[in-house]
Amino acid sequence: MEFENNLSFTDYSLESINISYTNIEIIIELENRYKIECENFISIDYIGQWDENIIDNIFVTSEDELIDLANRKIQKNNNIDLKGGGSRDFYGKWLCLIIKLIDSVEIKIVCSRVKIFDA
Repeated sequence: MEFENNLSFTDYSLESINISYTNIEIIIELENRYKIECENFISIDYIGQWDENIIDNIFVTSEDELIDLANRKIQKNNNIDLKGGGSRDFYGKWLCLIIKLIDSVEIKIVCSRVKIFDA
């Protein structure tokens, strides 16, 4: 199912982040265990991890500076003016999944679609 911003994951634990060629899968757990899937990712930003993996909030936005930064970097590095390989479309709609931890660390993932499943 598509990820919705009205879901609350406060106090959930970030269990894992798995990166494959096109997708990132995130496992979170408290009373329930969920898998969040970021399809066709083009960027991940995760700076400042120390010893806290407890989630404060998770949400998706289409207006984050990382989206523009990732697009500019890809265009500069690859001289892209067309649809990318596979299901990626450089000029398609991009989203940013933001996971805020209780110690103020933010994990940001730019991708084309975010889904959530029971894990």
